[in-house]
Amino acid sequence: MKNLVYLTFFISIFFSSCKKDNLVKPGRIITISEDIKSNETWVSENTYIIEGNVDVNSNAVLTIEAGTTIKFEADAELSIAYYNGFGAIKAIGTEDKPILFTSNASSKNAGDWEIIWLDSGSSGSEFNYCNFEYGGGYSELYGMVYLKDTKASFTNCSFTNSASYGLSLDTDAGLTAFENNTFNNCYRNPLLIYGNYLHNLGTGNNFATATSILVMEDDLDNSGTFTWKNQGVPYNFNGYFRIGSASGTTIVIEPGTHINMSSNSEIIVADHSSKFGIIQAIGTAEKPILIGSASPFPAAGDWRGIWLYEGTGAGTTFEYCTISYGGGYSFGGNILFMKDVGANVNISNTTISNSDKYGIYRSNVNYDLPTLTNVNFVSNTSGDYNI
Repeated sequence: MKNLVYLTFFISIFFSSCKKDNLVKPGRIITISEDIKSNETWVSENTYIIEGNVDVNSNAVLTIEAGTTIKFEADAELSIAYYNGFGAIKAIGTEDKPILFTSNASSKNAGDWEIIWLDSGSSGSEFNYCNFEYGGGYSELYGMVYLKDTKASFTNCSFTNSASYGLSLDTDAGLTAFENNTFNNCYRNPLLIYGNYLHNLGTGNNFATATSILVMEDDLDNSGTFTWKNQGVPYNFNGYFRIGSASGTTIVIEPGTHINMSSNSEIIVADHSSKFGIIQAIGTAEKPILIGSASPFPAAGDWRGIWLYEGTGAGTTFEYCTISYGGGYSFGGNILFMKDVGANVNISNTTISNSDKYGIYRSNVNYDLPTLTNVNFVSNTSGDYNI
């Protein structure tokens, strides 16, 4: 009897001192259907099946070990800080042991599961060497992974076979890191991002089967210098994009970058007396910058133009660029000078073509023209510039 008492005592001490994860024997299939409200680690020896809607909240951190597989049942989703306060996910894989988020179906198809949703309280979430596949079933308007009013890091990740976007961000969502990611077979588009955070896109990304990156209309009113990197596929601008701040905002466009403008889209620089902005679109002969129509069958007037207002700063440059198919407003051209800032602008080794109005338009013909060096005007309906 005494030995039995001691045995019972030691067993109770052992179990009371163990964490939740340590109570689960590795090598098991574990179903997750309840919210995660305290710190938890998913280990690589187990496979985790998500059923229904699972939310990480109450300041909990979900840590996922390298090499772990997470499978989603039909209509399942994983959210971070959606229901209650704050939460975070740390999914840090390695090149040899990536983390897999996938469908639990025996025959996998795009849209088998819904979404990984990071809400406003999920700051600090990280994904490294993670593979996301066969999701996007929540809605065509949201990505397989979606960020709302938060920022997260994605490095060395892949997004494949989504029924919607691979990754989508709302108007107030950004990226703390975004490098060496790959996108394949995402039905709507690989990536949706708002213009204010376009500079968050880093290097080494591969958009292999994509036609473009979708950029939603926005204002970049932060001061500083921001670079739009050449991602190997065009940026497809949907709507206006305003540049300017009280302390000055500079956009640098990398050589080889393509910007496709959808109907009624425009780039607007410093359209308020208290805002200042600069564009430096400096390509090379081998890697020109292209700013033109998003239409598969481009025509004059497909987009409105690049509008330069009174706060457009010295150093604004278009070099080795092709700017085409604009002039889609009731007046104007591919480039519009709405104030007398031509002396601040240099255009060289550039083709300005196929405007539905002028190549260059000045709202007052007494305004200075920009400095023009080796500029080729081609097929602009109203002429090279108004005089």
